[in-house]
Amino acid sequence: MVFTISKDFIFLLSFLLLLFGTEGYLRKKLGFPNKKEKKVHSLQKWLDMIVVPIAIILLFILDGPIVSMCILICHSLFQSYVEWRYNKRSKEFIIYLATGLILFVMTIIGILLGYSHYQ
Repeated sequence: MVFTISKDFIFLLSFLLLLFGTEGYLRKKLGFPNKKEKKVHSLQKWLDMIVVPIAIILLFILDGPIVSMCILICHSLFQSYVEWRYNKRSKEFIIYLATGLILFVMTIIGILLGYSHYQ
């Protein structure tokens, strides 16, 4: 069996590099610590434990990744809102907002490249 690099692999790799690279760049540029251990609201912990696994399960169950991406976009934007609402001085919400924006742009690019089987 010969391994060939498909457009799916390239898209996924570029998506992950962009997502984590942007987060690392913003953390360094804005002077944030590498990882934030404490959540500002207990709802964030529950959202992480429920919404993210549901999005991953739907990614494998459904034929296209668009629904999962939309769930993750909403999750990221809600995380940004909670960070902004309960800890305005931290400016950590910028990271979540940038993540939601990257997810949105990559979802649009994925739709244009034909990753949505709902067309």
